[in-house]
Amino acid sequence: MCIRDRSLRGNKRMEVDKNTGHAHANKRREKAEECRGTSQCKKAILYYLQALAYIDHEAQSTEANHIKIPIYMAIAECCKELGAVNEIITYATEAIVCGANDEFLLELLVLRANAYENKGMLTQAMKDWKRVKKLQPSHTIPKDLKEIIKSQELVKTSNAIRGIQNKLKEYKEKGNAYYKERRYLKAIGEYTRGI
Repeated sequence: MCIRDRSLRGNKRMEVDKNTGHAHANKRREKAEECRGTSQCKKAILYYLQALAYIDHEAQSTEANHIKIPIYMAIAECCKELGAVNEIITYATEAIVCGANDEFLLELLVLRANAYENKGMLTQAMKDWKRVKKLQPSHTIPKDLKEIIKSQELVKTSNAIRGIQNKLKEYKEKGNAYYKERRYLKAIGEYTRGI
């Protein structure tokens, strides 16, 4: 089956075989795999992105999304080897949005959760770890992450308490200042606000 390309050559429309996009994408993907085998992750990412461009040129379909998922996953894994945390999150999220099945989803969620942890985005990391736990109950959530989240919650609580204490102290000081000026009603108002 052929689709028409919008570009004109001479005054004739160029016929493009729908399968050539997939053929070019597969060639780029094979080159990317070769580069990954030789630890050339940056080059592999470029080939993967070219493969995605060929696939994106095709109609947006469920089939195209299923082809993209392993490519996005491979890019995220390459980014992990390069230590590119933001990109891991971006490409793992792209694969998840494309509708990754449980086979890929588990691995993608673990990749993204670790990236969130490394970036200090612990709430998002915990959300991904909880999804991992739902998919595979035997999978364990890192204990240090649980402890960090608990300690962050304690810090937030103690900061909130400190803020309230500071406000109360401020009302008391204002009330004392009004009392010294013999403005008793205003002093009582400030003391009352602090209660």
